[in-house]
Amino acid sequence: MTGRRIEGRPVEAGRRTAGFTLLEVLVGLAVGGVVLLAGFAALAAVHDRSSHALAATQPTLEASVTRALLTEWLAGAQRISSQAGVAFTGEHGRDLGLDSDELTFPTRTRTPLGTGITAIRLRVERDPSAPIRGLLAELSFRPEDEPYVIQLAPGVTSLRIRYRPDADGVVEWTDSWVERLEPPRAVELTFHSARLEDLPPLLRLPLRVALPVLE
Repeated sequence: MTGRRIEGRPVEAGRRTAGFTLLEVLVGLAVGGVVLLAGFAALAAVHDRSSHALAATQPTLEASVTRALLTEWLAGAQRISSQAGVAFTGEHGRDLGLDSDELTFPTRTRTPLGTGITAIRLRVERDPSAPIRGLLAELSFRPEDEPYVIQLAPGVTSLRIRYRPDADGVVEWTDSWVERLEPPRAVELTFHSARLEDLPPLLRLPLRVALPVLE
């Protein structure tokens, strides 16, 4: 038995020509849902890996910034500044009755305070009640100013500083630089922590900076 003709071709009676059944729609929705779930799972995995990668690289980036800042500040160090009210002074922790050395110096290098001569004091804060601890830099323009404090490395518990008197290295390194008429030719900073893993690899290496020769 034949039915009506469509575009010149016979079509069997009762045969469906277009559309989807409810079952087909449900199957399609189920497949689409599975695909979406798989996509969201993959996106979450990528985001998780990115978060882990960022967390792993952040200490290295922070250590790199710390070394760069210290190098730049020391490279612009001055012997003395009447404006900032400080002279280049490196004190040994033993003489201070502390476990860590301290260094105060004026620098012409740009700092977070802006341009001009900035007085910088490098020290280590270990007091558990202090708001920030570790290696700190205290910056100020004038002696009466409240210092602007930067936390350079929270994992540092001790700072050792040595000074080289001459550029040729003939004279041995010294542990302090107090009441000298000129700055040293180079400075070496070594960072320590109670646990080695508290320091990024870049801060486990000593930092040596050649200082400018001042007339």
